[in-house]
Amino acid sequence: MRVVGFARLVKLVQEKTGIDTTDVYPLAQPWMYFILLSFTLLLLLVDGWAIATALAQGNIN
Repeated sequence: MRVVGFARLVKLVQEKTGIDTTDVYPLAQPWMYFILLSFTLLLLLVDGWAIATALAQGNIN
């Protein structure tokens, strides 16, 4: 899950606990969301094409 203000959260944890958090990074980078969005749109297009093709051929009542 994405946490808004992740850097601020990590800094707060380090201040309160004394744990070294210099190697803590967010799991998902912002560019990964664009890739997921692209795949989602591609899948929606393929689904739409498959449904339209099936309806045009009369395979679905």
